[in-house]
Amino acid sequence: MTQQVKVTGADRVARTMHDLADDLADLSQPGAAAAEQVAAAAQGYAPRRTGRLRASIEAKATRDGATITAGVGIVRPYPAVQEYGSSRRGITATHYMRQAAESRERAAVAEYDTAVARATDKIRGA
Repeated sequence: MTQQVKVTGADRVARTMHDLADDLADLSQPGAAAAEQVAAAAQGYAPRRTGRLRASIEAKATRDGATITAGVGIVRPYPAVQEYGSSRRGITATHYMRQAAESRERAAVAEYDTAVARATDKIRGA
């Protein structure tokens, strides 16, 4: 004898789970917020002689999250040399980007946690 099980609201659950997948596929909003915080911190940690390096640091949102760039419009190796140092040039590493990322890590994770919580709150059943 076969027993039948009827699931009430399965269509609604499937629909809202699909919506959840769509929401989680686009991480540009929490990514942009997190990247803005890290970029602002990086501007504070970056070495300043002329201020051009600090001014060049910016965050850009992407569908997968965000990227932070430094040195656009500046002599090419300068941002990397400031970050990692150069024994040939006698420049000590400042790790301004690493410090910024580490100092804002919890806030960045919180942005993503909030986005995921908002998305999962939309899941509905029967």
